[in-house]
Amino acid sequence: MQVRVDDLPGGISATAHVASNTPFESSGKYFLIGISLDQPANWWCMAPSPQDWDQYSATPQFAAAR
Repeated sequence: MQVRVDDLPGGISATAHVASNTPFESSGKYFLIGISLDQPANWWCMAPSPQDWDQYSATPQFAAAR
């Protein structure tokens, strides 16, 4: 399933796909959802970014999708 993550730092949005889901309890009311971002980038505007991010360490310069 495709999802969109809104209101990231800088007012930007990112698209992703659900990679996993795990229920927190047997009632199935709450889940831990893992997502896989469609485009690698420094979506959370981390500074300094991890060294292994190389070309993805720059903060994305996309317009906010509103």
